[in-house]
Amino acid sequence: MCGRYVSVQERADLVDLYNATAVGDELALSYNVAPTTEVYAVLEHADPNTDEVDRQIRNLRWGLVPNWTKDPTIGNRLINARVESFAGKPSWRGPFRRQRAVIPAAGYYEWAPRQRDATVSKQPYFLHPTDPNGVLSFAGLYELWRTRAKTNRIRRGGCGPR
Repeated sequence: MCGRYVSVQERADLVDLYNATAVGDELALSYNVAPTTEVYAVLEHADPNTDEVDRQIRNLRWGLVPNWTKDPTIGNRLINARVESFAGKPSWRGPFRRQRAVIPAAGYYEWAPRQRDATVSKQPYFLHPTDPNGVLSFAGLYELWRTRAKTNRIRRGGCGPR
């Protein structure tokens, strides 16, 4: 899975594409979205009174913060989940069952080692749909995490699985 990706779709276009409602602030377009950045995510929210489902485009912080942790900086390390093992890991298990999301992207970067003379460097390659206006939909997980004061809820997300 990606360690950097591109998010250059306007939120209004994502609302149309995913048949969703926009919630929260509009984010800046970015050709270099990095972990811990605020990103768009598509979530489905069920109204507890009517069971009506509302699909929403929301802002999440890239990096999963499990609801049981006391240290929110763990989200800096929980940015990708491996499909072979994430369902059994405590950090990913709960969100995998209940809190799934879609992360829209125009493309992502993968790095390949490249040897030049006596040094090895990494060459980035941009992978994207053939349609210039195409959108990739990454699988994502999110968690509700309470601040110490327990007055606000913060949504944090992790990209995954890979």
